This record gives sequence, structure tokens and C-alpha cells, in this order.
Amino acid sequence: MGSISKLSILGINRGNTQEKVVMEDAITDIPPPSRFFPEDLNVFISPSRPLPPPFLVVPTLTFPLRTSFLLIAISSPSLHLVNTLPHKTLIGTLVLPEASHSSPLSSCQIYSVSNSNALIVALQYKVPAERARAVAKTLQAGIKAERILVLDVIRAGNFRGRVDVDEGMVFKLESEVERRRDVNQNLKTVEYLPTGSVMDGVGAAVLAECQMRKVRGTIVATWPENEKNGCNFLLVLGNILRDFLPEVDLGYSATTDVTASAGIRVSTTIGNDFDLYT
Repeated sequence: MGSISKLSILGINRGNTQEKVVMEDAITDIPPPSRFFPEDLNVFISPSRPLPPPFLVVPTLTFPLRTSFLLIAISSPSLHLVNTLPHKTLIGTLVLPEASHSSPLSSCQIYSVSNSNALIVALQYKVPAERARAVAKTLQAGIKAERILVLDVIRAGNFRGRVDVDEGMVFKLESEVERRRDVNQNLKTVEYLPTGSVMDGVGAAVLAECQMRKVRGTIVATWPENEKNGCNFLLVLGNILRDFLPEVDLGYSATTDVTASAGIRVSTTIGNDFDLYT
């Protein structure tokens, strides 16, 4: 006899009609949706192997590296500044084991700067959110800096302000130790990140490490993230960086249009007032 998915029982005659009562078979019927969340069911599965930690590769130097100033370039304009810096030397790299490093544009390179004690980290690939803190801890464990500047971007959806889509803005966040010090001239005009806005990724993780380690740390973040709007911040970031590294030749003067060849417009509304959502 084949399997039976329903149990049929003849009921009692009601008038001239005989009703058939059908009962569910708890063994063969499709079960109802689980009331457990997937993460609750995962407790019965063997945990996946943890990812190996990021690590620094600096062949000719000893760890930890020590510097008076560390620049971490994450946003596209800041990476352009680093790539066009004339007097820099590649001294190492940060390796994220699971990331693809098939080209120089998917790497995290570490540079020294001529005539300066500064070091530069150019993070040229997107780090997953769950790995941001590991990258930040690796950087600050391997590079002991007295002062850190992160040039980052505010991701879409993280900004809580009312501005035009083509309006370029620059904001900052600082560690408590940095906030108590005298800021650089060009950094004084930069507004703090609006209330309700969020910074995430490696930049935010680095600043959190600065706060815990009592290190002078600053994030300078640009908005919007999409550069197709014509908002470019090369001159503004270059002027801020010049305050941190007055002895370094950035490769252009403050009045030089470094974006002319690329057809990129520098927004003139950077630093204007803004309205917050209420």
C-alpha cells in the first residue's frame, strides 16, 4: 500500500448529505514555517573557521614603525592626492588575506615621504564592515603615530542633512585628545559631522582606536560619495594636508587647477552652513 498523506474518515449523515472529515497527517505533510530565526538554528551547526587576521609586510624595516604623522587615504580624492605625490617611497603593504590583490588598485600600500617623518597608507579597496576593526587595529599596532589624519567619505544613507545633490560638503570628527589641541588653520573652518550622521568602515574604526589609545586622531570626510555630481575636493583636501605637512611638496600649488585635465569641477560651496532634519 502506498503512503497516505491524508486520513479520511466518513462522518455522520446530516440530513441527506454524508460529510467526509479530512485530518492532517503530521508525519508526511509539509511542516508549517519554522518559528525560529536562522541564527537560532545555526547554533546546531559547527562554526565556520575564523578568517586569518590582516598583517603588515614591511621588508626592510623593523616593527613597530614610528612616525609623528600618519595619513590614511580612503576616499577617491585623497587617493588621487597620494598617487600624484611626487616624493614618496613604497615601503610596505597591509594584506587582508581574503581580498583580491591582483592589481595595484586593489591593495593597501604604505609610503614614506621624502624630507618628512610622515607615513601614508593608501587603502585602495573596500574593506567589509566586519573586518574594519581588525584592519584598524593592525594598522595602529604596526604603526605607532603621534597624530593620525583619515581622509574618508560619507557613505550614501549615512548623512543626515538637507543639501542639494550637487553641493559638496566637508566635515570632521576628532578624538578627545585632538579636540583639546589647537587645530590647523584650514581645519578650523571645517564643520563637525551633523548630529545623526554616521561614519563607518575603516575610518571610523581608526578613530575609535585613537579614542581608546588616547591618540590625536581626526577624520575629514567629504560628501557626496558619488563624484559624478561634479563635486571634487582635491584643492580643499590638499590645503588641509599642507597644514599637516608644510615641508612636503604636494606636487601643485593652492591656485593650480589639478583637475582640469580630468574635467572635474571643484565645488565652491564646501564649508557652507547646512540645515539639519528636525
